[in-house]
Amino acid sequence: MLRSLDSKLLALVLAAIAPLFALILYNAAEDRTSSVAAARQKALGLAGVISREHSRVVDDGRQFLAALARVPTLLEAERSCGQFLQELQRIHARYTQLGVAAPDGDVVCSAVPASGRVTVADRPWFRAARERLAFAVGDYQVGRITGRSNVIFAQPIGKGTGAGPHVLFAALDLGWLAELVSGTNLPEAATLLVLDRKGTVLVRVPDPGRSVGQSFADTPIVKTILQTQQGTVQAPGLDGVESVWGFRPIHRGGDVAGFIAVGTPRAGIVARANRLLWRDLAILALVAASALVAARLVARALIIRPVNALLETTKEIAAGSFASRADTRSRGELGRLAGAFNRMANTIQKRQAELDASLETLRETNEKLRSLVRESPLAIVLYDAAGRIQLWNPAAESMFGWREHELMGQPSPLAPPDRQGEIDAHRARSLKGEVLDGVETVRQARDGRLLDVRVFSAALHDASGRINGVLVMYDDISARKRAEQDVHRQREALFRTEKLADLGRLAAGVAHELRNPLTVVDGRAQMLKRLGLKGPVAPDTLNGHLDSFEEAVDRMRRIVHGLSTYGKPQRIDRALVDLGDLLTAVTELVGYNARSANVKVVRQIANELPNVLGDRSQLMQVLVNLTNNAIEAMAPGGGMLTLSAYVNDEAEPHTVVVEVADSGPGIAAERLEGIWEAFYTTKTEGTGLGLSIVRALVAEQPGAQIRVRSTVGVGTVFSLTFPRATSAYDSDGPSGS
Repeated sequence: MLRSLDSKLLALVLAAIAPLFALILYNAAEDRTSSVAAARQKALGLAGVISREHSRVVDDGRQFLAALARVPTLLEAERSCGQFLQELQRIHARYTQLGVAAPDGDVVCSAVPASGRVTVADRPWFRAARERLAFAVGDYQVGRITGRSNVIFAQPIGKGTGAGPHVLFAALDLGWLAELVSGTNLPEAATLLVLDRKGTVLVRVPDPGRSVGQSFADTPIVKTILQTQQGTVQAPGLDGVESVWGFRPIHRGGDVAGFIAVGTPRAGIVARANRLLWRDLAILALVAASALVAARLVARALIIRPVNALLETTKEIAAGSFASRADTRSRGELGRLAGAFNRMANTIQKRQAELDASLETLRETNEKLRSLVRESPLAIVLYDAAGRIQLWNPAAESMFGWREHELMGQPSPLAPPDRQGEIDAHRARSLKGEVLDGVETVRQARDGRLLDVRVFSAALHDASGRINGVLVMYDDISARKRAEQDVHRQREALFRTEKLADLGRLAAGVAHELRNPLTVVDGRAQMLKRLGLKGPVAPDTLNGHLDSFEEAVDRMRRIVHGLSTYGKPQRIDRALVDLGDLLTAVTELVGYNARSANVKVVRQIANELPNVLGDRSQLMQVLVNLTNNAIEAMAPGGGMLTLSAYVNDEAEPHTVVVEVADSGPGIAAERLEGIWEAFYTTKTEGTGLGLSIVRALVAEQPGAQIRVRSTVGVGTVFSLTFPRATSAYDSDGPSGS
C-alpha cells in the first residue's frame, strides 16, 4: 500500500511536469518545421536567382552573336574564319565553341577544330535559326566536338544562296553556373543541379560521382522535378541523402529547356533545432529529479504515515472489530478524513446490526415461503429458462403422480400428445414478461388421465433484474368442468322441453291452417271430376282450377317448412339467414293462434334486406316465443302484432333490426329487468323459462343483441339487432366452428 501511494504521488509530480515535456517537444517540432519551410523557400529563391541569371546570359549571347554576325571575315576562307574565332574564343572563355555552319549543316570553321567532317544539320537550334531567320537557343546537351555540357546559341548570317544563309553558333559552357554558386549565399553542403528535359545531369555542384551526362530520370527527386517543374519538395538527392529541394524551369522562348534545382540536406537544416531540444530536455530532467526527491520526502512525513495508520484501522474493521477508530489528531484534510472514517465506521457498525436482523427476518420469510409452497393446494412448478424443472411441490405430486426427485432437472412430462408444444409456448410467453392468468387447458397425469386445469404463470428475475425462470401454478378444474357439462346437458334438455311445449301449443293452429288449403284442394278436385264426366274441360277453366291447386300447395309448403324449421334438432348450425323469409314462416305458424286471440298480424319487411349470420332454428325459436308471448299478452281482447325488419345505419351502422311489437297492456318499468330471469312469469300457466331461453339463444348468434322497451297501456317492443353479413364466410364461416 505504501509503495503504491508513494508511486502515485511520484506519478502526480511527473504528471505536473509532463506538460512542460510536451511543450518542449512541441516547440522543437515547430522549430524543425519552420526551419524546413524556410529552407524550402530559400532553395526555391536560389533556384529563381540562378534561373534569372541564366536568362540574362541568354540575352548576352543574343547580343554577342548579333554583333558577331556583322563581321565579314566569318564568310571568307575557312582558315581566316577559324583563326578569327579562335582569337575571339580566348577572349570570351565562357564559350567552349564558336563556329559557322554552311546551309547544308556542315561546320565550315570553328574555334575548336574538328578532327573530321562535322555536321549540325540534325540539331534543332540549326533548323530553327534557318527556318525562322532569327536567333535561336538549342537544347542543353553535351557537345560533339568539346564533349562538355553546354547550351547552343545560333544566329543566321549572310544572305546566302538558293540554299539559304549560313548559321553562326556559340556553345555556352554551363560550368559558369558553378562560378555563380560560389558567388551566392548557398547553404553549407547544398547541391546545385541542372537537368535537361529528359532528366540528364548537365551540371552538378559539387559532383563527387562524375554524374554529368548521366540520366537520373528514375530517381525520386528527378521524377518530381520533371513532373512538377516548379516548387519545393523533401526527397533523397542523387546521393541518397534526405534533402529539401527548390527547383524552377529554364525557359527557351515559350518552351521548357531544362531545370535548375538547389537542395540542402535536412539534417543540417534541423541541426540547430535538435541541439536546442536536447538542451531543454536535459534541463527538464534535472528539474524533474529534484522535484521527485523533494516530493517523496514531504509525502512520507505528511501523507504516508497518517494514511498508514488509517489503513491499519481499516484492516481491524475488516477483520470484524467494528469498535476500532482512527486517530483524528492530524490537521487538515487527513484529520477530516479520519473523522469521516470514524463516522463511516459508526454507520457500518449500525448497518451490520441491521443486516443481522434482516438476515434473520429473511430466514423466517424463506421458511414461510417454503411452507406456503409445501402446503399450497395448487400444484406449483418452477422451470428454469431452458424449461427444466427446478421445483415440484407436494400438491403437484398429488395432482400429477410424479415425485419431486423423479423430475428435478428434467423437462415437463405434463403435455398430452396433442399439446406437446403448448408448455414451451406458455414458457416462451412468460419469459417475454407476459403473465398467464387462468388459461384453461388440459394436462396429463402419470397414469394417463387427462386433467382440466387452469394455468397461472409469471417470470422470475435474478438480482440484476434479468429473467431466469418461470413459476407455474396449476389449478385442477376437472370437477368443475364435469359440473358445467352436466349443467349444459340440463340446459339443452330444458330448451328441448320448452320447444316441445311451444310445438304443442302450435299443433292445433297448424292443423287448422292446413285444413283450409286441404279443403280448397278437395273442392277443386271434386269440381274437376264432375266437369270431366260432362266432357272435355276448357283450358281456361282447367288453368283456373290449377292456379287454386298451386296456391293451396304453396301455403301448405310454407306452413310445413316453418314447422320443420322450428322442430329442427338442437345443434348450432350458423349460416346466412333471410330474416324476411323467417318472419313470413313465423306468421304462418302463429296465424291461427293470432286469429283465435283477435290479434291482427302485420309484417313490415324492408326491400333488399341484407342477410345475417346465425342459426336459423334458434332464431325461429326466439321469434315464435316472442310472438306467442305478444299474442297471449293481448288475448282475449285482441290487438295489433307488428313484425318488422329493416336496416338501421343511423344509430349503429351496418346493423339489421327485427322488432316484435304488440299493443298489449305493457310492462311496468320496475319489472322490466326481472323478465329475463329464469322461472319469472306473470301467467297462471307456464314455466317462466321462455325469455331466459330467448336471451341465451340470442347470445349464441354472432354479434346479436336483444333489448326491450315498454310503456304501460301502449305496448311492448322487443328489438333484435344483428351485424350485417357480407358473405357466407363472415365471422366463423358458413357453419360455425
